[in-house]
Amino acid sequence: MPSSRAIEVIARGLLIEKGRVLVCRNLRHGYCFLPGGHVEFGEPARVALQREFVEECGLEVEVGDCRLAEEHLFGAGPKTHHELNLVFHVERLSRGPFVSREPKIGFEWIAITDLNGTEFLPLQVRDWICRDSGQVAVTPTAVWMSTDSRPD
Repeated sequence: MPSSRAIEVIARGLLIEKGRVLVCRNLRHGYCFLPGGHVEFGEPARVALQREFVEECGLEVEVGDCRLAEEHLFGAGPKTHHELNLVFHVERLSRGPFVSREPKIGFEWIAITDLNGTEFLPLQVRDWICRDSGQVAVTPTAVWMSTDSRPD
């Protein structure tokens, strides 16, 4: 099925502290996702992730290893999106308070044990984080996941 639409490459950060994971919340629709954003052409994914954390909430992070590569197809209204999410382990460099710098998203800490009761997208990333209370998500082996959730 040929298409002129681009695959979106997104660098996301998994920041876990004291059994809690930092998530972004879409303030209009209520769902959560890992912080991060689009990788620009010619920009290394790690650099994109550092840039996105600063742009979105002013938080400086150290980007570690890639822990998950997750391919995701989904419908949003009449559009079909095709994302490749690269999930990196991140550590905070700055310790002060931080707030969202974008009006459409907020940031919050959610206990890993509470993620299953949260509308978190993509679901397979949520399940990966929740497996063994986040221990799988912080192990050094990268995992590939691919899910096609396009409407028939």
